[in-house]
Amino acid sequence: MKLILPDRTERVIAGRPVPLDQILLAEGINPHEVIVSRNGMLIPEDTVVGDDDEIRLIRIAHGG
Repeated sequence: MKLILPDRTERVIAGRPVPLDQILLAEGINPHEVIVSRNGMLIPEDTVVGDDDEIRLIRIAHGG
């Protein structure tokens, strides 16, 4: 799968289908600080993703 990080760098992750939250934790990304799209559609962090997916992480901006 292709993982596009919030800074727009890309990583290719190969392997069996896995829950997205496991990938986020392995990459050191807090799941509560990003929203995630798979192939252009928003998905929750417990979605299982596979090799054919393009995953884009978008950092949530906090402020007041």
